[in-house]
Amino acid sequence: MLPSFVRSFLDSNPPRLVWGDSLDNLPELKSPSLFSERHLDAQLTLRQVRIIPLEEFLSQVVDHTLGSIEEKGISLRKMGPDEVFKERPSKGTLGVANDAESVANAYRDSTSQYCRALAPHLLFYPRGRQWSTHCLCLKRMKPEGGSYHAASLDCYGLHIFPSSEISKNLRRFMDEGLCEMIDALNERYESLAWWETFYLDEEIKGLFEEFDNIASAGEFNGSCSTTGFGSPPAGNVHVPPDASNTPWITSISSSGVQSTSGDQLDTPMVSGNPSRLKTSNAIPAASLASLPHRSKEQRKKQPPETPTVQKLNDDSAPWPEVQLKNQRPQQLILFILRAWGQSVNDDTTFMIFRCGNYERIGFRHRESQTLFMSSLIDIPNCNPTYNRIHTGLYISIIQDALDRLTQERSASEAKPRKRKRKRDSCDAGVPSRLYKTRSRALKDVEEAHNFELLKQQVLARPLALITLRFGNYNSIAPGAFLRSGASKHSSYGPDEYISLVLTSKIGYGAIGTIYLAHMELLVESRARSTTVVVKVASQEKDIEHLQHEYSIYEHLSRHGVVEGIPFVFGLFKDTE
Repeated sequence: MLPSFVRSFLDSNPPRLVWGDSLDNLPELKSPSLFSERHLDAQLTLRQVRIIPLEEFLSQVVDHTLGSIEEKGISLRKMGPDEVFKERPSKGTLGVANDAESVANAYRDSTSQYCRALAPHLLFYPRGRQWSTHCLCLKRMKPEGGSYHAASLDCYGLHIFPSSEISKNLRRFMDEGLCEMIDALNERYESLAWWETFYLDEEIKGLFEEFDNIASAGEFNGSCSTTGFGSPPAGNVHVPPDASNTPWITSISSSGVQSTSGDQLDTPMVSGNPSRLKTSNAIPAASLASLPHRSKEQRKKQPPETPTVQKLNDDSAPWPEVQLKNQRPQQLILFILRAWGQSVNDDTTFMIFRCGNYERIGFRHRESQTLFMSSLIDIPNCNPTYNRIHTGLYISIIQDALDRLTQERSASEAKPRKRKRKRDSCDAGVPSRLYKTRSRALKDVEEAHNFELLKQQVLARPLALITLRFGNYNSIAPGAFLRSGASKHSSYGPDEYISLVLTSKIGYGAIGTIYLAHMELLVESRARSTTVVVKVASQEKDIEHLQHEYSIYEHLSRHGVVEGIPFVFGLFKDTE
């Protein structure tokens, strides 16, 4: 049934990659600098890592798909290979690698290229008379709020094109409903899966082997290590559904891992012999808090943004003493958290960790908040073959996305539509704008007077505690950021820190990511608060630029240049 060139591909492994440079020139693997990934809502965080024979399940997907096509009486194209399967990777991209980018290129130009042609063909147009890669592409991506280092780490996402990109000769074998679903996937998902590709080195193999240790450790905790706070407020996040028709779901659901709903999930374990990798320290994130900038026209129309004052009463939550731990997470945990956070934000299921000759494939199970990982795959020597495993992977990625999209549509259609309330005729005479009363004007004057006190208090405090409360984020513990130049202590009293609650993302600036935040601090038993802008930088260059930007603000402030310049409360660095 299968054309010989397709069978030859499925039954083979890629050749072994070799390092094409001096071993003295091995790049240094830098830990990712995390920010938002450690502030996910409790319903979205990673709770456990488990090892299952995922690679065997994926291999079986290919056999199941081919069997389904055969049952329908469809014969795949018998003609010889055309442009896709005739193409060979360009010279220097297969067999020799000098950095993470060349490792990624070798994969993209060989196994990935053929899988991107074969998987859509088997699923969407098995009667088609040509092979095409115009349905899927592997594109370079930058992690949320972070960066990759092409020498030691490269990141890619699998993207699906709209159906219009598929040739007319193939679309005629597809019904309109399938084309519409492909278009919906294109609109819904920026990527369907996430790849983290590392440079070629045996020590990275040791890093990958540590998945077994992490899996055997039990509960996984990726939140910030700041202690002293109670539970966060109840979140209101939507937890997307898991796919219901993937072949290993039944096996997972009938076994022993505890899910958030109390069900038992499968956890066959694999032992490993981890080794450690010498690495550099993680790049600290830097945070800059300032009052929102307003144009001259805006300042004329409305008074400056000033803090509101709220007296703490018996019903208020106490301001605790904050404890900081002097420990940094294991490096692999940081890479796992970054991949998991990216998967949550993109609502994807699969994540792949690859270093040239070794690989781990991950599967995110939303209900149990578990990352199921494959065994360590020896790419040139694995059985089932690597090309068969990855063909099954690409098929599963597409099926998973289609399954979940169908579930979400069904749930959306089942919800009753809300009717808009008509405006009462008696409301017609009520003005939409509330004019400022005398008492309100006096209160504005009082709050503006208190603003100078707030500025003095903030500038004297060495610690900023940052929590996120929007979208997928609802911090379990705040992130601790120390003022630049201040000495770090193990604990801080309520008169030594400010609280910053990030309530929305404004966007990406020339430097870092910009958030709108609610700042609060305790002054003489009163909680004083105001709205500020927080700029967070996690890339090494962005941190340098942010420090330079802060020095400019300091220079302008010392020389009395304040007109049209936002007031800057300080520059803070992540303690973890």
